[in-house]
Amino acid sequence: MLCGRFLARLKQQQQQQLSLVTRTYTLQRLSESRGVLKIAGDDAAEFLQGMVTNDITALEQNKTMQYGMLLNPKGRVLIDLFLYRIEPSLFYLDCARPLTKNVISFFHNFKLRSKVWFDSTNIERR
Repeated sequence: MLCGRFLARLKQQQQQQLSLVTRTYTLQRLSESRGVLKIAGDDAAEFLQGMVTNDITALEQNKTMQYGMLLNPKGRVLIDLFLYRIEPSLFYLDCARPLTKNVISFFHNFKLRSKVWFDSTNIERR
């Protein structure tokens, strides 16, 4: 029960920090402590499915977000994150800003021949 309330409060705070505009596909970061990674490509959904704790296929385009964890090959948690599906082959991953470069390099280690690209998005503050 406590965990459920914590996750609900965390989700509410995250939705307050990020504003998703569905027509133009832009995010606005309202907190300097969070960073956003753009994950795109034909194999983006399959790639993320093997890297995070959540079911990526359950993410509806432009409607939902998921709170999840990025795991190492042994199944240990590396970071917590929020996932947004913008298009069928485009995802935004919201995580702690100091870890964004580490996450990109971690993803590159497991990319192999997957058709997927990673980018740290620059989102302007208002």
